[in-house]
Amino acid sequence: MTRTTASCCSSANLAYVSSWQQPPGEHYVELEFLALGATVETTISDPYPLAEALTFVRDHLDSNHDPRWPGRRPFWDLESAAESKLVRRLLQRRFPDLYQRLASALEQADPYDVVYPNNPGEYNDVIHEFLVMADPVDGDLTRLSQTQITDLLKAALARCFGERLDETKLQHTVTLLRTTPAPDTTI
Repeated sequence: MTRTTASCCSSANLAYVSSWQQPPGEHYVELEFLALGATVETTISDPYPLAEALTFVRDHLDSNHDPRWPGRRPFWDLESAAESKLVRRLLQRRFPDLYQRLASALEQADPYDVVYPNNPGEYNDVIHEFLVMADPVDGDLTRLSQTQITDLLKAALARCFGERLDETKLQHTVTLLRTTPAPDTTI
């Protein structure tokens, strides 16, 4: 039996595949992911053939597959500009302050270098995803730690863009989001 261990990192996910102390042709798979600031380990203990083991690893490392929130596709899988506009208007009405703060922080920090002058709204889908995932706190960021906000934002960005982002700009986005005061709505 060959002793083989492989590991691969993607964002906050880590996967191990090993044939050590397994029957010939079988592989042990261990998957780990970061969930709201704490490492959560998922272990698949049964031995699997290599092709099946690698399927688990591929799905785990796929930036569009986040085990913290079920579903491989974004929650807001919109098919038309009219649907997108409707969702945006509803979320802006429900979360006016947070929607604006997210838009401002994302466009200013621009973790994917997609914002050009006079071209707002490039991160609307990310904002939609973030608001869905922040539903347990009803959009109240004061109830989330900086690490939790970072994790939610990273997951929202991965669901929409699915490619490597600039971590420094991500941290800048979180800083902007946490330090931007809520607008005064008193009259």
